[in-house]
Amino acid sequence: MSARTGAGLALAAACLAGCAPPIQSRPDLPAPEQVTPQQWAAGCEPWDEWDKPAPPYRIHGSTYYVGTCGISAILVAGPAGHLLIDSGTEAGAEVVLDNIGKLGFRPDEIASLLHSHEHFDHTGGHARVKEASGAHVVASPAAAPALRSGLSIAEDPQYGLHEPMAPVAVDVLVRGGETVRSETATLTAIATPGHTPGALSWTWRSCDAAGDCLDVVYADSLSAISREGYRFADHPAYVAAFRAGLQRLRETACDLLLTPHPSASEMVARAASGTLVGGMSCAAYADAAEARLDAAEADLREARSLRRPQVSTFGRTSSGDTGLTSNRLENQVGIQVSQRVYDFGDARLAIEAARGGVDQREYEIIAQRLAAATTLADAYLTRLEALSMIEVIGERRSYFQRQQRAVAALLQRGGATRADRAQIDAQLASADADAMEL
Repeated sequence: MSARTGAGLALAAACLAGCAPPIQSRPDLPAPEQVTPQQWAAGCEPWDEWDKPAPPYRIHGSTYYVGTCGISAILVAGPAGHLLIDSGTEAGAEVVLDNIGKLGFRPDEIASLLHSHEHFDHTGGHARVKEASGAHVVASPAAAPALRSGLSIAEDPQYGLHEPMAPVAVDVLVRGGETVRSETATLTAIATPGHTPGALSWTWRSCDAAGDCLDVVYADSLSAISREGYRFADHPAYVAAFRAGLQRLRETACDLLLTPHPSASEMVARAASGTLVGGMSCAAYADAAEARLDAAEADLREARSLRRPQVSTFGRTSSGDTGLTSNRLENQVGIQVSQRVYDFGDARLAIEAARGGVDQREYEIIAQRLAAATTLADAYLTRLEALSMIEVIGERRSYFQRQQRAVAALLQRGGATRADRAQIDAQLASADADAMEL
């Protein structure tokens, strides 16, 4: 080898050594924040805003609360990877990621991202968390289409009521009874469809350093809420699955109950007392949900009985009452119709008598009475439907007004755009226009 070649190789080696990029070391995380449940509760209110920041705190053992004041997100930490249930809204996901860091964990250590149910207030931040962490997204088969598309599916009782969310790829499907594991806990999925088709609750055993172990349950929202025109009683298979999920929840060991909306299980009040152990049980939570479902079905049965009054042979309605409700105007109309229904029964009897030999004039009078009773009954039905519409539109307006205030607050903090504000203003204007029509 020539001297010139040897010198060139030496120069190249020196250049490689000198030009090599420095070894990249990740910056240290700040010391973990030590926040008590009481401190968290002091900064939050019952049914608080969904995106209102809140500090993270240890619930028990390796289980932590990392959500906002109004929407829960639960971290089950593990040495080789964490499990995160729910991400909140897209804006709330930033709070969740920040809170994970405040606990001394890195977001990119999240191994699996789970869900309670597939609405934007609980999974709207999934895409952001997956982007920040690379976590596998775990979903039930019924929830997966909504996560992948960012849109509720038609089978959802609240289809069309919720904002779209950023789509996210689903990596793993999990069914009721199947598990997701970390070094510190095994989370078992409980199928609890009802609030949405793909809703899941989760249960695991959490142990602290002293060896005190608790059965923790993160029970999904179980409220029977639906869009206009959807009635649970019209979907018996769905209701049967709903009730079966409630029974599964009742039968689950449950020392400590957590819920996607903290106030649904009085988490703020329990945290203020210093511990989330005790208070509302899983059985009580399921019982309350089933009572609401029963009430919804009873309301439908009552509405149907008013819609088609059944008249007995003696001219009395099958209910034997005027069908009074809490609405004063509805009562006034109902009392009038009740009297016509009695007349309607009398008219039916008279028609039967007419067939036995009354003259034509009497028959025409009876027929007119029958027509008048039917017309008023139809008018009553129309009024009931109008009252129902007014109630629904009032709820829509209240919802959009709350959203408008939230977007205005985000706009001030730079967390929303003017386009977001314009969109919610348009939705509120549409609700106002509907109200004016009625």
